[in-house]
Amino acid sequence: MPSPKLREMEINLNKVFALYAKLYYSNPITSVYLWDLGERTIEDGFAVAILIKNNVTLEKDINDGSWDSSHLCTVKFGEGKDVSYTLISTIILQMAFNSGTCGSVNLSGNITKKVINLTNNTTIYY
Repeated sequence: MPSPKLREMEINLNKVFALYAKLYYSNPITSVYLWDLGERTIEDGFAVAILIKNNVTLEKDINDGSWDSSHLCTVKFGEGKDVSYTLISTIILQMAFNSGTCGSVNLSGNITKKVINLTNNTTIYY
């Protein structure tokens, strides 16, 4: 269980991402989880995981499909106003459709990206 400050932020972020997902996806399921990185205080840093799943069935030309995304961010506080974070995002996409030109097609793939922003304003992309 996260510290009280993080738990309150977790509840609010679950509401926000549920609304966000409804704007962009047809049938979304979302979950947001937060946890402390130190001794149960937000000042020691924290992590957040944002998960979005969307299943599509018979929409336009798509017979079946899914979108699964996970985003993991760790936030650490330095001296003064310095903050560093690491963000890792993974998206898995799967679609099945019938095309007059191609016939029956099953398509799937994934991508993972990592961004590190250090306290000295250095950003590293992977």
